[in-house]
Amino acid sequence: MSRFDAFFGGSYEAEARTADCSRTINYYPEKLQNPGATSQLVLYPTPGVQIIGTHTGPGYGRGHYSLNDRELAAIGTTVYSVQSSGFMNTAIGFVTNDGKPVTICGNGEDEFFVTSGGNGYLTIQVSPNVWSSTQIAALNGKATQGVYLDGRFLALDSTTQTLYISA
Repeated sequence: MSRFDAFFGGSYEAEARTADCSRTINYYPEKLQNPGATSQLVLYPTPGVQIIGTHTGPGYGRGHYSLNDRELAAIGTTVYSVQSSGFMNTAIGFVTNDGKPVTICGNGEDEFFVTSGGNGYLTIQVSPNVWSSTQIAALNGKATQGVYLDGRFLALDSTTQTLYISA
């Protein structure tokens, strides 16, 4: 028995978490048939997962949004529009970086709501290559999380447990 045999095992959680709570996510085990193999099991990534590009620059990924072939990513203090063909990043706005995750939501077309550092930002695509990004003054220091629901943007202030709803 190799030192990694105990590492590979079932890919599901038992009904009783106290019995077994391990599970494999985005990988599947495959048993090797060759008796001379260095290991009897190997993990392969789930089909369909691939890296389409990388970003180099200051900051780290803090949030991501994708719907209807529209994709936005917050990296450091910059919000980017991501083009999947050729992985082109276009800076479309700037946000406060408090080191916490960013929430990004949108209507799936041309309006997006971003929360970061306690602030809320409205980002609108005016035309294919033109963006307008505005910090919402009424939400300064109040927007902990954001979501799009039934045609409106909602912002949560977790400090006061207040919910703000867009017009």
